[in-house]
Amino acid sequence: MTKKQHLDRESVQRSWVKPHFHNLNSSGEVLDCLIAETNLEDAYVEMAKPYPALVERHILLVRDDAVCAKLDWTINGRRKTDAYVSGDLILNPAGLTTFPRWDKRVKLHLLAIRPESLKRAAEQMDMTSKVELIPHYGFRDRLLAQLIQTVVSEFSQPYPDLLYAETMAHATMAHLLKTSANNVKPTKDLKGKLSARTLQSVAEYMQANLSRRVSLEELAAIAQLSTVHFARLFRQTTGRPPHQWLLEQRLRQAEKLLIAKTLTISEIATQTGFSDQSHLTRAFRRSRGMTPSHFRSH
Repeated sequence: MTKKQHLDRESVQRSWVKPHFHNLNSSGEVLDCLIAETNLEDAYVEMAKPYPALVERHILLVRDDAVCAKLDWTINGRRKTDAYVSGDLILNPAGLTTFPRWDKRVKLHLLAIRPESLKRAAEQMDMTSKVELIPHYGFRDRLLAQLIQTVVSEFSQPYPDLLYAETMAHATMAHLLKTSANNVKPTKDLKGKLSARTLQSVAEYMQANLSRRVSLEELAAIAQLSTVHFARLFRQTTGRPPHQWLLEQRLRQAEKLLIAKTLTISEIATQTGFSDQSHLTRAFRRSRGMTPSHFRSH
């Protein structure tokens, strides 16, 4: 997604998934597997017809405010009403239209998951690819709620870490498959660590691509593992999740370039995979306790 597209979305402040929502922050389409958002929905708003994104994606919602609100919705022609509080979850599988309506304005975290991404995640976890999610309304799952909030909140940051967001998105899908799907027969999870050769191949790939976005699926493909298993084994091997390991390599390369004094700080930011000089400065100060300029001058 281009910078102009980001600005256009910000000026409109509408959800990518439900345009009648007032959007507070959104991943847009920068992640291949899902869209993550925080939205406000006004009271007594009912859609005349479902938006394509609601039909084409699995929708996960979690309430995130202290207000107790009632939700009306329809399934198979039957109207239902329940009260919802902060932390309550809604799972709406792709293709299911419910026409929900709140009696108060509510704040919602939303994940819109592509069915093909969930199918691929199931296959990678040695589950049957015929995944069927079960509609579920007003249920509690503390871990699932935390995972959703973690993915969504990353896109409220000035410089979201896309590798981290992608890792947490895949963890969310894995948990969803284990707890809310029919027709799944999971096998034993992989345990242990990455082999020295595999770790070296992944590390060399990261080092060679510091200047661009590296996806979790790319790294998992090098290791010939599923994204979920790769992220787990990488952390068990290195003591860090992939996004933290990659960030450290970028900062170390930035240090070398700062010492060399042949490039401007802005050029160093570009070469080490940061969005701009401000992004590098924030990450450098948080990790090293000083700005790049201060590091270069000593």
